[in-house]
Amino acid sequence: MKNIRKSLISIAVSSALLVAACSSSSDPSPENTMVNDPANGSITTDDTGAPITTDGTGDSTIPGGTDGSADTPTDGVGAPVGTGSLNLATAYPKLLDALSGYQLETLAEEIMLIGDSISAGSEGSVSTVAGSFSVNDRDRDVVTETQIVTYNCDAGGTVTIELGQLTIAESSYSRVVENDRYAFDQCETTAGGSQRLNGIVSSLQDSTSGSRFSRTNYATTWGAFSRDQDGGQRLTADATISGNALSSFDSSDTRTATINEYSMSRGDRIAMAVSNGLFSQQNETIASGAAQRYNLDISGQVTDESGIASNIVAQPALSRLFVQPAVASESLIPEPFSGEINISADNGSQILLTATEPGDSYARQVDVFHRAVDGSTSTLKAQNFQTFGAEL
Repeated sequence: MKNIRKSLISIAVSSALLVAACSSSSDPSPENTMVNDPANGSITTDDTGAPITTDGTGDSTIPGGTDGSADTPTDGVGAPVGTGSLNLATAYPKLLDALSGYQLETLAEEIMLIGDSISAGSEGSVSTVAGSFSVNDRDRDVVTETQIVTYNCDAGGTVTIELGQLTIAESSYSRVVENDRYAFDQCETTAGGSQRLNGIVSSLQDSTSGSRFSRTNYATTWGAFSRDQDGGQRLTADATISGNALSSFDSSDTRTATINEYSMSRGDRIAMAVSNGLFSQQNETIASGAAQRYNLDISGQVTDESGIASNIVAQPALSRLFVQPAVASESLIPEPFSGEINISADNGSQILLTATEPGDSYARQVDVFHRAVDGSTSTLKAQNFQTFGAEL
């Protein structure tokens, strides 16, 4: 991740110089856990990329068409901001996905890239102090030294950057841990467009591989962060996203997002806002892949570009243990897909997703009940339940 950012820094700095020139001339174990401290953005472990845009909030302005119409503010995917119209029947997958925190991971990469650009263009550091982080590796604590460097931002304020990397390389075992933390203090900069940044963004990537297994742990933390840009664009975030993936004889993939607050807006118009968000998802294979366990708990309030809030709650959480008929036994009993997700919008509309058992199939399906604003209702049977993240 760090190398990717460094490559993007070189491109960004070169592009900035070109613009300036033109202007002037014209081991799998159950105890593996991660501990996060959102209050100060620090992340520790016990064994366990997006290019810069001019607004950074996902918002953009699409120029008016050939008919001479005025520019229309959008949410970055072409949907008008603040239209006041919400159709839950089509919008609910995006609302659920907002609670998974994937966009916050992409935005964190963008913010850290801005910090790296500031450090690359700075004439010198304000201060440098020693730091460290510790990981537990095969029952021994390994301490890695870091440098905590404070830089002046080009238009005022500072950014303090701590970068740390641990590399263990052996014949049948390897581990790489990257622990990065960026603290912005009234940082005003023109990197990526004129903007002011405050707060903390930190990232942990921990990858281990050995004989017949690989494991990845990750965490992204936002601490009381805000970003204000010219044109009234604003991003705020206070959240933690973490997870781990294990691949061995069986595999597991867990992800948790706690989003206390996250919003993207332009002036008084919301592009996306999340509050009191909770997302907890588990995928696990059992018996060398012959069985699969799935759990999802999700809740929170999400407001999209319509400006209409939707309250989301799983009651109860989605759950399923699928077992191939050939391996079902007294010790491995299938559990039908169960649970419901209720989405109620402030305009009176509703979506109810009810888990339905698809039989001898890995597919996860739901019945989708929709109540429209005018009170009319409809139901779609046995719809494939969505995946979260980049596929949406």
